[in-house]
Amino acid sequence: GSHDDLRYRYMTFMSGFYSRPFSFGSLTPGAGIGFLTRVGRFREDMGLDDESLETDLGARGSLELAWELFGDMDLMAEGGVDVTLDRHEVIVRDGMATRGDRWSPWLQMAVRYRP
Repeated sequence: GSHDDLRYRYMTFMSGFYSRPFSFGSLTPGAGIGFLTRVGRFREDMGLDDESLETDLGARGSLELAWELFGDMDLMAEGGVDVTLDRHEVIVRDGMATRGDRWSPWLQMAVRYRP
């Protein structure tokens, strides 16, 4: 990519509150909110001279709907948005660039076991 292409790989750690207050037969909605941090490393293919470990602080909000398959197994759909509170700025060849997007919507489906 070009030197403005600031792709990075990161791990996300979250701490927050999660609630599943209601059940409608085998369907259970849930919601979560909390803070997260991303720990990532820049790569040489991003137009930067060095690799550096960086972090971002953000907030996450999510909604889910779980369908009980049997026992403690659920089929779950969850969607939400991550908001980055302190995006890291880096110096590139022609000035400054901000890594990542301010808003990151996401969606996932999973089979979940609740012991």
